[in-house]
Amino acid sequence: MPLPSSSSSSPLPPAIPPSSATVSVSIIDNGARIGNIKTSALFENPIPGHDAVELPSYAFLIEHKKSGAQLLFDLGLREDWEEGTPKFVTSYIKDFAWTITSPSPSFPSLPSILSPSPSAASSSPPPPTAILLSHHHWDHTGSPSLFPPSIPLIVGPGFKRAFFPGYPSDPSGQINSAAWTDPKRDVIELDFSPSPSPSSLSSSSSSTSTPSPRPEDTTFAALLTRAPRLEIGGLQAIDVFGDGSFYVLDAPGHTVGHVCALARTGPSHPPLPSPSVSTIDSAPDFADPSSEFILLGGDALHHPAELRPNVYSPLSPSVLSVAGYKVPETILARTRASNSSSPDHNSDCVQPFYIPHAHDVSLARDTLAKLGGLDVRDDVLTLGAHERGLDGRVEMWPGRLEGWRERGVRGPLFWEFLRDFEGAGGG
Repeated sequence: MPLPSSSSSSPLPPAIPPSSATVSVSIIDNGARIGNIKTSALFENPIPGHDAVELPSYAFLIEHKKSGAQLLFDLGLREDWEEGTPKFVTSYIKDFAWTITSPSPSFPSLPSILSPSPSAASSSPPPPTAILLSHHHWDHTGSPSLFPPSIPLIVGPGFKRAFFPGYPSDPSGQINSAAWTDPKRDVIELDFSPSPSPSSLSSSSSSTSTPSPRPEDTTFAALLTRAPRLEIGGLQAIDVFGDGSFYVLDAPGHTVGHVCALARTGPSHPPLPSPSVSTIDSAPDFADPSSEFILLGGDALHHPAELRPNVYSPLSPSVLSVAGYKVPETILARTRASNSSSPDHNSDCVQPFYIPHAHDVSLARDTLAKLGGLDVRDDVLTLGAHERGLDGRVEMWPGRLEGWRERGVRGPLFWEFLRDFEGAGGG
């Protein structure tokens, strides 16, 4: 059911540079679910009655259409999480009584999902070209050591300083160092500065002898050194393949080195100037019906209520009425403009329901506010690593997500999370 659009007073969404280059995106679900997670462990301001959640932890396979290069964005849960996860983390999981379940007695490893059997090898995709981690948490880092050491590990700014040498060398380490102990595996730390030095993207601990990459150098470190830097929606971005098909976004706050990604799954063309906007940069380029993106949010959000509503996507009484969402006023009140001493119950909700627990809450909220500008665009489908409600709406690996806009995936998902609050809030 189409819902009323945003208020005409909402700010214009940010523009994304046009390009005809695209990638394909697949969601990989190994079946693992993390259950009995108290919302008080995720949010600074939990809502009474919405007390616990069960979450998937997805990995995403991105394939660059032109080159055939494949990236894994996150790896989900490792299949031997009790043995392979640092003791500090497993103790935390058990202390908080989280449950790890799957439909089968054990959930499969990512390599076995991508190449399920020797007989299927001829039709299976080649190994990924690189692994890109949104951040260091146990439910995202999987088992990189199961992939060939020729596949580099790409991490966000500050990752090495914060998390090396890792567990077990550091008994309190939060990530298993098996991810990078093979000397043949490069660990590339992203540098979002306008002119990154080759040494800043080197896997070596030395930064004094790394030469500038030659044009024929096709390693991922060289690719990332040459990749254009830009800003998208107020977030620093790296145009990984240099053609606008896949951007890594600096999205700090949740942890040190947290990143998101913006994948173009449909071509977009330069927008026509409009009398209602002053510059082409702020024109509504998402009006192009072929334009299509997937915003991979990592852990910038564990629940859409950390992102929505916002000034770009206000929640109006008409949306609640048309869709039949029965959210108690006690919950809606927390999202109305905070500078109103006597809020109008008929006014739009313009602040997210939830404030995230984070390494840096202020940075995390700033990142979410900027992501909100992308999220409101009709051609952007936002998927967090723990996105719920996808069953029956999208096809998991080996299916692909491109064409989601024509299939109408975004509309039913956008406000559906409000169902979580029906009957909550104590009133």
